[in-house]
Amino acid sequence: IHPDVAFVPINRTENNYRSNFKLLELCALGIPVITYHVSPYNGFDTFINCGVTKKNIQEIFSLVLKDTTALPELGKKAHEHVWGNCSYESEGIVNYIKNTLR
Repeated sequence: IHPDVAFVPINRTENNYRSNFKLLELCALGIPVITYHVSPYNGFDTFINCGVTKKNIQEIFSLVLKDTTALPELGKKAHEHVWGNCSYESEGIVNYIKNTLR
């Protein structure tokens, strides 16, 4: 499977205890992500598309699907960020865990 883009949905009735593991997995694979602008996803704004409302998410999807030229670059930035800051092979994982647990 080689998706152009992924969507990480959020159940708006959930509590605030969300994990960003799915986001990290997708980014590590170089797959651009569309999700809502809520914690813990809103800290990744440089390489994912965050929408605030359902209508806004639909608009982002429409724009992304009409012009897919930016997707490879977003995927590359996501991949580099995760492997450089969040992987066990990087020094960044220690800082990432410290910052996440604060």
